[in-house]
Amino acid sequence: YFSGREAGRGLGLGLAKAWTIVQLHGGRIDVVSQPQHGCTFTILLPFTDESETHGV
Repeated sequence: YFSGREAGRGLGLGLAKAWTIVQLHGGRIDVVSQPQHGCTFTILLPFTDESETHGV
């Protein structure tokens, strides 16, 4: 991962935006935090079979 911003200078909106998008798609975000090692975020989205999808 690379960012051109100085460390610790983010806007703090990335996770909120990701959570909203994932929620709109019926998914969820899981997080595992390990002190001194960081966090792992996992995005889980439901699988839909397009042959079963109906028009809106």
